Amino acid sequence: MGGTRMMGDATVRHLLAAGHHVSVFNRGSRVPDWADHVSQLRGDRDVPTDLAQIAGLDIDTIVDFSAYRGAQTASLVKVLPEAVHLVHCSTGAVYAPVPQLPWAEDSPIGPWDLWGDYAREKLNTEQAARTAATGERTVTIFRLPYVLGPRNYAPREEFVLNRLLDGEEVLLPGDGKAVQHFITAEQVGESVNLLVCSRPEAGVAVYNIADQRGLCTTEGFVQLCAEAADVAVRIRPVPGPTGAEGPFDAGDCVFPFPNEAYVMDVSRAAAAGVLPVSRPLASAIDVALDALRAEPERRVWQRTAAERAWLHG
Repeated sequence: MGGTRMMGDATVRHLLAAGHHVSVFNRGSRVPDWADHVSQLRGDRDVPTDLAQIAGLDIDTIVDFSAYRGAQTASLVKVLPEAVHLVHCSTGAVYAPVPQLPWAEDSPIGPWDLWGDYAREKLNTEQAARTAATGERTVTIFRLPYVLGPRNYAPREEFVLNRLLDGEEVLLPGDGKAVQHFITAEQVGESVNLLVCSRPEAGVAVYNIADQRGLCTTEGFVQLCAEAADVAVRIRPVPGPTGAEGPFDAGDCVFPFPNEAYVMDVSRAAAAGVLPVSRPLASAIDVALDALRAEPERRVWQRTAAERAWLHG
């Protein structure tokens, strides 16, 4: 489901490299270089007649990256072919912000008010996915931390790098000392392939999927970006975990993630053999920087309204 951006694109590449036959369901707005090697179903998942195409497929696994509302997952469950394995992509934002870290899969569930409707709806998608686990059907839920990668649709690296490359101040919420957990889109694709190849038993399984060593503080993330770009850092601290009122808004933020601890226990996934190979966090930022420099149009940016309120208000 999806398949042409970030995690979906990386996952298709890993599955094809492993010799799987892959079908993608999306609106066909992007044509990746692997398009001739997959089966394409064109459609909008919010249109029932489009989604109904899935019911007739001869497939053993569906990987869903594009469900952001509970109703979207519920609609998919209704058309799942018999005994198909549903791999549902979720988020650590569904956890309650308990002080004991790291969060394991059996930690209290929120949703976390910091993430507003996003967390509430992602929790709804998980609940809908669980209803698919009937009979011989398998449901696997992957909970991810912050995902990094070139052309990120949540431009975390790009947000910071653009400001650093142009010698501008980076607004940093709080004290910048909260520890964050990361994974790359490439690693997500690696984990999905490991899971698919493992052929898990029927029922529901939940795994935190993150780089075991992919940890740094909020301020440390800025420092890693500055080191990659070989530029000086200019930081302006702003109060609060987000520097703004209300839930975190990725479209209007002072920094691309909140200064709140976000650390996940990945021991269950490690024991199941579905964790990706760990990579230095700095290497992920290097890849994002190279991609940013290769696409000059992505170097055109402007301050968010939230930033302008602190800088000029």
